[in-house]
Amino acid sequence: GRYKEALDDALNSVHLDPKFVKGYIRGGTCHTMLGNIELADESYRKVLQLEPHNKTALEELNVISGVRQFEESYSNDINKGDFRRALFCADRCLQKCPQCNRFKVKKAEALVLLKRYQEASELVADILRVDNLNVDAMCLRGICLYYEDNIEKACQHFHQVLRFVPDHAKALDMYKRAKLLKMKK
Repeated sequence: GRYKEALDDALNSVHLDPKFVKGYIRGGTCHTMLGNIELADESYRKVLQLEPHNKTALEELNVISGVRQFEESYSNDINKGDFRRALFCADRCLQKCPQCNRFKVKKAEALVLLKRYQEASELVADILRVDNLNVDAMCLRGICLYYEDNIEKACQHFHQVLRFVPDHAKALDMYKRAKLLKMKK
């Protein structure tokens, strides 16, 4: 489960021997697990340059293609308002890229849109444990708190997001809503 360290090792191995196919394959696997789809694609394409019929690289390129399709479907489904399908797509991406915080945030966003705030809150807490500066996760945590009627803590989360990214549209909108609700109460 230590993909970042494994990725460093794989990159060092191909730096030392540019024809080391296993190094590219392992690097591609690590990139996939971490959600670096473009870099994984590059690694597997390098393998195919060295060994044009490498079965592993061909299979992994199909996996990457599937992840891209699910990610695109996720965006389309969110725009259409089909949040269940978006959640399904985010889950499929996470199956192939289990360490990718970007896909975890997308899943949490779909859960929020489905009004499953407790599940979203737990997922966001996991993300923040690993990456405490992930502003999208902080914003989603604030949204969960807002809808769970914990306005004070929600405001704190939105304020923290806005300190890091002053023009974060979703945090700005939710912060204004939370302040207005607080004043009305």
